[in-house]
Amino acid sequence: MAFKNARKPGGKKTVGSGGKNRKALKGKGPTPKAKDRPAHVKYRDKKERNPKNTRSAQFTKEPRRSFSNNEKRSASDFILGRNPVLEALKENVDAAVLRIANGVDVDDRLRQILTLASDKNLPVMEVERRELDRLTNNTNHQGVALAVSPYKYPDLKEILAHTKTTPLLVILDGVTDPRNLGAVIRSAAGFYANAVVVAERRSAGVTGAVWKTAAGALSHVPVCQVVNITRTITELQEKGFFAVALDGDGDMNLDQVDPDLANRPLILVIGAEGRGVSRLVAQTCDLRVQIPMSKKIDSLNAAVATGVALYSITRSRKLD
Repeated sequence: MAFKNARKPGGKKTVGSGGKNRKALKGKGPTPKAKDRPAHVKYRDKKERNPKNTRSAQFTKEPRRSFSNNEKRSASDFILGRNPVLEALKENVDAAVLRIANGVDVDDRLRQILTLASDKNLPVMEVERRELDRLTNNTNHQGVALAVSPYKYPDLKEILAHTKTTPLLVILDGVTDPRNLGAVIRSAAGFYANAVVVAERRSAGVTGAVWKTAAGALSHVPVCQVVNITRTITELQEKGFFAVALDGDGDMNLDQVDPDLANRPLILVIGAEGRGVSRLVAQTCDLRVQIPMSKKIDSLNAAVATGVALYSITRSRKLD
C-alpha cells in the first residue's frame, strides 16, 4: 500500500531545503594519506624536511614527543619569561637554544629577543605550548624559554693570577638555594669582589635560575667550584689571605673589625641561613664576626648577609 504525503489537519506545509543540503549527502572521498593530514605526526615530519612550508623562516619546528623522567630537562636549566630572556641575551648569557611556544603573541620584547637571537646565531625552535610546559615543569614561561649552556667554572688559581687589585673572595658554605647564589653574585659584583667560591657538592651551582637572579652580574664576577671548602681556605691562608666568617656567635660585631684588615687579601665566608657556617670551616677561619641586629630576628639569609658585610668591607678598602 502506497502512502501519500499527508499532513495533519491544521498542520503546516513541510518546506524543503531546495537542494541546499544536497552536498552534505555526498561522500568526502578517500581518506588522505597520513603525510597529508595536518593533525598527523607524519605531516609535521614532512614540513620539517621542507623548511619552505614552515610559517616562518626564523623558526625550526621541533617535533612533538613525550619525555620520560630521565629525559625531561630541569626547569633550572632555563631562563623563563620575556623580560628575563631579553636581559639574558643582552648580557651575552651562554645559551644553547631559544624555544618559542607555538602561536605565541608577538610583542616588542619578543621581536627584540628574536633579533638578538639572530645576531648571535642562536637556534630558535617553535614548540607546542604543552611541550614547553612539560619542559619547564609548568613554570610560568610566557611562551619563551632560553636553555642555557652548562656553566664553565674557571679555576680559582687562574682568577687570582690575573687579579691586579687586592683580592677579595666570597666563599659560600652550604648555600643550596640558587636564588641566594644569584643574589650573592650580584652583591659581589657591586662591591668589587673578585670571585664567588662554592663547593662541588651540597651547594647550589650555576643554573638558569642563578643567571636570572644575578641579572647579568655573572658576566663580571666568576663562580669557582672547589672540592673542599676547608682545604681551600687553608691553602689561601698560606698565601697570605685573612679569612673572616659571618657567625651569629661571632667574637665581635662587624663594625668593630680593624679597618686595616679590609686592605689585605681577604676571604669572606658565608653560611646557609639558620645553620650558618659549619663548625670545621668556622674553626679554620681567622676571625668570626656577627652582624649587629634586632633580637627579634635570628639570622639573615645568605644574600642579605653578604651584601651587608661587603658594604662594610668596601667602606674600609682603599679603592683605585
